Amino acid sequence: FILLEDQYGVGDLVDIDSKIGIVEKMNLRITQLRSLDGSLITVPNGAVSLVSNMSKEWARALVEVNVPMETDIDRALALMLEEGIKLREERPHLLIEAPEAPGVVNFAEYAVTLRVMVKTAPLEQWAVGREWRRRIKAAFDREGIEIAVPHRVYRVHNEAEAKALKAHLGS
Repeated sequence: FILLEDQYGVGDLVDIDSKIGIVEKMNLRITQLRSLDGSLITVPNGAVSLVSNMSKEWARALVEVNVPMETDIDRALALMLEEGIKLREERPHLLIEAPEAPGVVNFAEYAVTLRVMVKTAPLEQWAVGREWRRRIKAAFDREGIEIAVPHRVYRVHNEAEAKALKAHLGS
């Protein structure tokens, strides 16, 4: 059925029952995957119960960035989208649809998570995502928009606690 239904083929990037790799060889009995670390994984076709094909027809690059709560969300999203549009203009063969900005996808105790995404050529989602993140970082730096990082606030109630904290933190 794998062959008849064209679930995947040689050269596809697949996740077969949590085993991820590029299909190097397949026949009626087995599928062989080359994992990212170079391991050759052999999967008996009769044991395959769940397949995710990450290279069939198209893929999607998802880019999420955490920004501080006080950030102008609309401006940050507009910059992220502008960088995606520029990237598509330069590489239309890789970005096969216009980038989208779904917007805020999460709140954390220190940040708001913003998401942009774009449909890409198969197996190009990671390269597109890396380049888009690089451009977003440069645009945020130019515009003075911070990328949020977790931080801690220590509250001390007296001098003894302050000294103990300083000793613990090494400063």
